[in-house]
Amino acid sequence: MKKQLYAAGLSIILLIACIPVCAGAVLSDITTNREIEILLNGSPIPLVNKPFIGNAEVYVPLREFCEKIGLDPENNLILWDNGTVALYLEGHQDDYELYIGQPRIKYDAKTPTVNALAFRDTENYPVLVNDLTYIPFSYIDYIFNRFDHYYPVSYRY
Repeated sequence: MKKQLYAAGLSIILLIACIPVCAGAVLSDITTNREIEILLNGSPIPLVNKPFIGNAEVYVPLREFCEKIGLDPENNLILWDNGTVALYLEGHQDDYELYIGQPRIKYDAKTPTVNALAFRDTENYPVLVNDLTYIPFSYIDYIFNRFDHYYPVSYRY
């Protein structure tokens, strides 16, 4: 009897502990009824998976965005593992990890003189929508526009 009560109590505690984590991955104020264009050099990028607005920020489909700005899927890896998205971009000095539902970017800086692991806290976070990873637009400048790479990307709606 004591074991059953202990197991039931432990189950309730674990359930309550998970509620804040699950609630943090929910976007508020999602807007999908606006036509949002993602622009590269001022020209619209045709996206099959449409951007949307959540938490007052535009979200873009990560893999499709990478392909549309010219990152070859053969040489640029986007790996998904249990809520972690790893980005290995050819020609970029850093590797990145993004976390679904967590406002943090991990990057591994690799230069001829520095090899450092660092984290950057962010206001918003990547989300899954219909099994696709969407990233906040603010991540684009941080990840893709570093060092000798620049993608003049903007949006309008």
